[in-house]
Amino acid sequence: MSPFSPCLVHCSAGIGRTGTIVGLDLCQKTLQAGEKVDMHEIVKELRKFRHGSVQTDVQFVFMHAVILKLAENRKAATKEQLKPFFDEYAAYVATRQ
Repeated sequence: MSPFSPCLVHCSAGIGRTGTIVGLDLCQKTLQAGEKVDMHEIVKELRKFRHGSVQTDVQFVFMHAVILKLAENRKAATKEQLKPFFDEYAAYVATRQ
């Protein structure tokens, strides 16, 4: 399966939240293919097809958080290893609301 197979998602404008979810789908498929995920490259690839995908910094950082939780769930990382990231993530998101 190609890591860039179709995924149908839509939000109000079709770029912010939609881009975030589609980007996460691409990340997961890239990981399943045994390849390294580069979030900047994922977003750049998305934006070739839908300008402005992943609109905000919070959406971009959220993508990282989801992939790290996936790593924790799959026992590729421990909660203790990820705690510094999630502590900073919580503080960062709190300042953005």
